[in-house]
Amino acid sequence: MDKNLLQDTLNETVEERPDLALPLTLKSFFPVLPNQVDLKIPEGYAFSREHGITATTSQTTVESVYGSVIVPTAIIKTDEDYHEPVLRLYFWNNNKQTWIKHHLLVDYQMLTTTKDISKLNKAMQIVLKEQQKPALTNYFVMLWEANERFESLPTIIQTQRCGWDGPNNFYPFIITNEETFVKTKIKTLMNAIIRTAIDLPKGNKDEALEIIAELQDNPVFAVCLAGCLASPIVPLVAGKLDENIGIDIYGKTTAGKAAIQKLAIDLVYGMGNLFRLSWANFKSAGMWNMARVANNLVFICNI
Repeated sequence: MDKNLLQDTLNETVEERPDLALPLTLKSFFPVLPNQVDLKIPEGYAFSREHGITATTSQTTVESVYGSVIVPTAIIKTDEDYHEPVLRLYFWNNNKQTWIKHHLLVDYQMLTTTKDISKLNKAMQIVLKEQQKPALTNYFVMLWEANERFESLPTIIQTQRCGWDGPNNFYPFIITNEETFVKTKIKTLMNAIIRTAIDLPKGNKDEALEIIAELQDNPVFAVCLAGCLASPIVPLVAGKLDENIGIDIYGKTTAGKAAIQKLAIDLVYGMGNLFRLSWANFKSAGMWNMARVANNLVFICNI
């Protein structure tokens, strides 16, 4: 874009809007915010729906930082202390005249390091050219400082385990806040559980009752099904049942014990394969990791 045209546009905007001479905030340019929290715009910067983020480098020079306005809207933390908090980003899409959520959750270091900020390209929503990286990283540093480390942003706690997440959410099967979906590495059990839960089809009650009727006299099925139905109640009776429970189901190797247990878990949670440890993967650390993630839900140790 022609720099003179950009400068003229900004000058005209300030003349038409005297309030823009005051300390600027996001709401100075966007009456509709991606969330309900306004942010201060760093000194020397301005926003435009058409031209994105601009920076005044001298009294007569305005440089384009990036062609879309990008702002954080929430701080995302996990319910486990060893994870660093990350930020949820939104950017303005002028063609659609709306704010769009960026697919990635990013940490502060990623946004403020020239090398790492290119990771925003991975989602194919924001495309950064090499010469844009230094200016955009500097913008995020200044935005962070102008807004006191984003203390005004809402903090959302992500769940890293299955089970109850507050009084109304049974994670990940009944969840009301999409932001709580976990940020995990792809090759982890929790990530697999979340992705499976999102795509699970609705069950058929009549078909489930037929299976239960057919297997009602099978003790392996009865024990596992009872565990699946009872396990969500365990956290609600704290002090009554604080110990882990393990039930040893024995029989011939080819008797179908694991298959029956998996079927019971599939009926209730739809993901019997994920709540199962095989002999090849059975180690003490793996068992306790499964227990941590399952968080009182039933899982199978096929050993």
